[in-house]
Amino acid sequence: MIILIFFLSFFLTAGPLRAQDERHYFEAGIEFINQGEIPLAIESFRKAIRANPNIPQFHNALGVALLKTEEGIIGAMNAFMTATELNPHYGDPYFNIGTYYAGVAKDPILAKEFFEKSIEADPNFAKGYTGLGWLELQKQNGYDAVQYFEKAVKRDPDVVEAQYGLGLAYVAAEKRGAALKSITLLRQIGRDDLARRIEDIMKTPEKSESDTTQGGAGFEFF
Repeated sequence: MIILIFFLSFFLTAGPLRAQDERHYFEAGIEFINQGEIPLAIESFRKAIRANPNIPQFHNALGVALLKTEEGIIGAMNAFMTATELNPHYGDPYFNIGTYYAGVAKDPILAKEFFEKSIEADPNFAKGYTGLGWLELQKQNGYDAVQYFEKAVKRDPDVVEAQYGLGLAYVAAEKRGAALKSITLLRQIGRDDLARRIEDIMKTPEKSESDTTQGGAGFEFF
């Protein structure tokens, strides 16, 4: 499962050169993340913040990069909190914290708390519902998971993790017909790999419990 930080479509500017620097540093940081060059990504995001400290997405991106280091948790949390202070309606930082607790820290209680905070910040934040859906799926609460995933795809049908999770939740809830529809949809968007996973689980009932909880549980950053 993947957490995506979306590129900014606008930048607060203090002049053309400064805005250009902000864009350059931020986009360079994203590219470094994709290449696995975490120290360079951190450096680039910090340069973007120095150029303009008022962009919450810059702080959120820095937090994501810091979470990929062994000793970056405190700095990451500070960066995420700064992002939420700059924009109280920005759900991504809360979601990223929730993802850390769901995956690395293995604390589903705190994970749920921060996924819920992401929705409080932005009621249409599909990834927050997706995170809650995965937590329920890990507990084999198929029916509850279905409700969360359906809310997620209603708000943003392009969140692949939600579409995949919904298919697994239908399997866990013994809704075979609905699961088949999820398989068809995943194929339509070019995710045959995820469609096959759901099919394999449906063909092998004894695998269902372990695979529906592990088939995608645990978001990755970026």
